Amino acid sequence: MSKEWEDIIDRYIRYELSKEEYIRFEELMNSEPDFAKQVKLAEHISISIERLNEEKALKEMLDLADEEKITLKPPMHAASKHKAPYVKHFISFSAVAVVILLLLYIGFGPKYSSEQLFEEHYAALPYEEIPSRGDYIFTNEQAKDIEKAFLLYDNKKYQEASDSFNKAINQINIEEIPENVTFYAAISEIEIQQIANAKTKLKYLSENGELFLYDAKWYLALIYLQEKNRKESLNLLIELAEVENLYQNNSIELIAQLQTRKWF
Repeated sequence: MSKEWEDIIDRYIRYELSKEEYIRFEELMNSEPDFAKQVKLAEHISISIERLNEEKALKEMLDLADEEKITLKPPMHAASKHKAPYVKHFISFSAVAVVILLLLYIGFGPKYSSEQLFEEHYAALPYEEIPSRGDYIFTNEQAKDIEKAFLLYDNKKYQEASDSFNKAINQINIEEIPENVTFYAAISEIEIQQIANAKTKLKYLSENGELFLYDAKWYLALIYLQEKNRKESLNLLIELAEVENLYQNNSIELIAQLQTRKWF
């Protein structure tokens, strides 16, 4: 993205465009599809950051609930010529925080449930033969089990595939296993609801992978979503949305759905 695009998008997000800049902004929106795409992405990321900051601020307020009290003076009665006696009224800070919380969020719950979004976006990635480097040298028996596991996976026999993967790699350190084996083993485990094992594998690949880096982040984001951990899911989706990859458009769409609120 050019420096001009970066500057004008940044100023647009901050509501700082001059009249001349806004005319230029509109011209780019109409003539440059890639620019319009970057604007949409920037808007979603900005909204996501705002929501995360709001949640952080509200949490800090609630954390103060047990530590602080607010002292309020009663109002003077209009009909009285004398000031009302000074009386201390203590209102729990947590009550004030709850009121603010309700004002901010009542009627603005997520439009889509985590289950809905997971079901809509999850699909097991079809098997594609992509050799990837690993530091472990498999025995002939292990190599046969892995070859069998890939064949079973390709035929959507995920339980049998998972059994064959695990038979081959169960005693091997994850950093020594080829990425493609780790990844397809993880997807097999998602399919048979072995989520904790799948998450361990995908987390490793999302931090250390090369060929399956983006695949791992996408499916890990979906696992977090299934677990109703929207914050962690959103963090990964923003990472995917910021760079060109197979999941960029899907990530932008899912970010938008996560940020969409419903009225009551």
